[in-house]
Amino acid sequence: MISLRLRLLAALAVAIVTGTAWLVWTQAQAMRPRAWQAMEESLVDTAQILAATVAAGSPGDTPAPGIIASAWATARNHPVQAKIYDRMKDTLALECTVTDRRGVVIFASADPALVGRDHSQWNDVARTLQGRYGARATRSDPGDPNTSVLHVAAPILREGTLIGVLSVAKPVDAVATFTAEAQTELVRAGIVAAGAMAALAILIGHWITRPLARLTAHVRRAATGQREDLPPLGRGEIAELGEALQRLRRELDGRSYIEGYVQSLTHELKSPLAGIRASAELLGEDLPPADRAKFLAHVLGECGRLTDLVERLLNLSALERKEALENPVSVPLAELATDICARLAPRATTVELVVSGTGFHVSGDPFLLGQALENLVVNALAVAPEGSTVEVHLRPDGVAVRDHGPGIPAWAIPRLGTRFFTFTHPGSTRRGTGLGLAFVREVMRLHGGSLTLGNHPEGGAEAVLMLRPTDVFPGSAGLHAGSAGGHAGSGRPTHS
Repeated sequence: MISLRLRLLAALAVAIVTGTAWLVWTQAQAMRPRAWQAMEESLVDTAQILAATVAAGSPGDTPAPGIIASAWATARNHPVQAKIYDRMKDTLALECTVTDRRGVVIFASADPALVGRDHSQWNDVARTLQGRYGARATRSDPGDPNTSVLHVAAPILREGTLIGVLSVAKPVDAVATFTAEAQTELVRAGIVAAGAMAALAILIGHWITRPLARLTAHVRRAATGQREDLPPLGRGEIAELGEALQRLRRELDGRSYIEGYVQSLTHELKSPLAGIRASAELLGEDLPPADRAKFLAHVLGECGRLTDLVERLLNLSALERKEALENPVSVPLAELATDICARLAPRATTVELVVSGTGFHVSGDPFLLGQALENLVVNALAVAPEGSTVEVHLRPDGVAVRDHGPGIPAWAIPRLGTRFFTFTHPGSTRRGTGLGLAFVREVMRLHGGSLTLGNHPEGGAEAVLMLRPTDVFPGSAGLHAGSAGGHAGSGRPTHS
């Protein structure tokens, strides 16, 4: 299927070529008669002046062209050296014929043998004898218009009486060279103009279709689940279309968002509610104090789980509705990692928390980034074996959190970060809400980064917050926050 841009450019190209060709052809065709008209206009003046000159030198009723004949003979003996722009004129191209009142030739500058011939049937002479404007164009070769000779006549009047006719003649090929050159220049200018208009058409087509291409790419990315601001679309109908599509996408996303949450939340609530109901029914019976305490603890535990689920769900929901950060600031990752590990040090009673590497500043929300990093560290502490190390390593491209636990099953890696997805590690009874990593992914989206989850080549799981630095931050390598039980500084951050 041909794209809109190609169709628009093709239509503009056809219009430009057609219009330019028509303009050049019509002007080229009109150039020759316009040149003849200009030549005829100058011949009219020449014929009138020469006719008046002959009339002034004619004493009787018959024209006396002696003065004209003498002038022509003298002019032929004087070489012509005229440079008309870049063309040299070296010959006399104007001829003159004088006839009496009957149309009989009494002087012919071109050929004296014409004297005595009857020219009363030629249009220039016949019309002038009738008191009208007389002119004609006669071809020596009927098939070649460039062999035409233009004749223009003027009456010879003596005291108001017509005594003869004076005709001047000039071959049209005297201006044919100029006409041909002008036509060539016109075609050349037409080609240049067409090229310029084609380039302009390409720019206009790009200017018109570029917002459409941006909007199309934006809609395609939105269809894959990516959320981003509307690209620059300028003003006008395309911008209005983009806003309308953005509103439609938000409305559809909202409906899908609610449906997905209702289904997932219903599924997650079934298990703890069923446990609470079963325990509540048993508590209604006469039970030994030990059993009653056991079931009561189970109810309280499930209520705590539900509370944690609701809180995490509300936090994630609020985060997912954000399109961008409101007031980002420069956040030093090394300080952030140290603070998070210091806060979590009381939990690290059997493992060692280690912060290492050189950090940098990132533009973002320090609270959200701290929550994301804390989620990863808490997950790592939950699966880290006793006496092992949880490493928070500041890398040139972000922050990596690695534990030395059993790792992540291969089948679970692609689904990690999906809402409500969770699994139980071998030998562990802890089961999360499945919302922590989803929360981290949303934080990374807002910061223009990403979350990478997988297994470290040397063992254990590794989660990496991929972020773009704003400027280099001189962090410290080998920072320690917390230590295993029995080590110096247990429960407190130490620096080396």
